[in-house]
Amino acid sequence: MLDGGAVGAPANRGETTMAKAQISLMTLSCVKKQDTFGKDEVIVELGGDFHSGPHKIGKNGDDVGVGGGFTDFEDKITITLKEKDDGDDDVLGSWTAYATETDGIRRAHFHALSGADYHLTYDVDAA
Repeated sequence: MLDGGAVGAPANRGETTMAKAQISLMTLSCVKKQDTFGKDEVIVELGGDFHSGPHKIGKNGDDVGVGGGFTDFEDKITITLKEKDDGDDDVLGSWTAYATETDGIRRAHFHALSGADYHLTYDVDAA
């Protein structure tokens, strides 16, 4: 008789395995900028860490590259956009990307602030 499980039960029973992946951020698109006058200055964070920016986006329809290679992660990772201000930066929104999203280019949507709408393309590859 086996203690604690069925015949052939895996040794790590009860533990979850983490899906490993890599994410590459590609293009940030402005649908509607946050600031009324001048250019938005958008900072991109990935997994809580600075990724790139500030990216100056002057008008609706502008696109900027936010590349920087691949970043490794497990299961999920949060992408956050912030608009640089003199005081505290405004959070434009956050998006969660998952390690299982390996079926092509994805588009994240950020519109937490009234008047702002940004899209960001990204790609997830299995690690």
